[in-house]
Amino acid sequence: MFTAGADEHLGAFYSDFEGWTCNLPATDIAIHFSPPSGPIWSGLQFKCSNQSHDWLRVMERPTPSQLRKLVGVANYQFGLGVGSALFDRRIMIACSRRTGRIRHVYREGRLLATLRPKDGYLALTILGAKILLSRTEHLPNVVTVQDDVSEAIESGGDVFAKHIAHADANLRPAEEVIVTDEQGHLLGVGTAVLSGADMVHFKRGVAVKLRRGTAKVQGAK
Repeated sequence: MFTAGADEHLGAFYSDFEGWTCNLPATDIAIHFSPPSGPIWSGLQFKCSNQSHDWLRVMERPTPSQLRKLVGVANYQFGLGVGSALFDRRIMIACSRRTGRIRHVYREGRLLATLRPKDGYLALTILGAKILLSRTEHLPNVVTVQDDVSEAIESGGDVFAKHIAHADANLRPAEEVIVTDEQGHLLGVGTAVLSGADMVHFKRGVAVKLRRGTAKVQGAK
């Protein structure tokens, strides 16, 4: 067992599980490892040692029904065939202790996507977006920005309507968005604020609220 104390370098550990956050002080966090098996730790657990916090996450292989659910959500959200491109039997999942529902999906120890608790849709990480861009074509959730703002978007800046080069007319507010430049290079992931049609026609205001830019993820490009 490894317990992370206040003087441990937790940042390096967190970077392997992009998107994992906890607002507890480091002294309240204990990280428990079961014996590893190959490159994937099938029994990896995150547990708060402070008993006042009822919180636990476990990485485990999905059951066939859980895998079908993930594939179905991705197909519904991004288009037919996307689910099988993003999720396969190599993935690992982390479920909520309280509800038993899938919260996070990993591949080789890296976070692919989170299931949003409010609506059950997927929120992609940079890795998840990279996989979709490399394995699928004509995704409706891709928003293209002008090349001259690429650096600002990579660094985590929101996308403004006046900088939109292309957006699918069927894209709706609150939907998941992959942001690319005009050459198709991945810049970031976020959430649509405007519809696709409004992104193209509006000349002011935020079009996409960026969650993460590629510059913040080492080796993303």
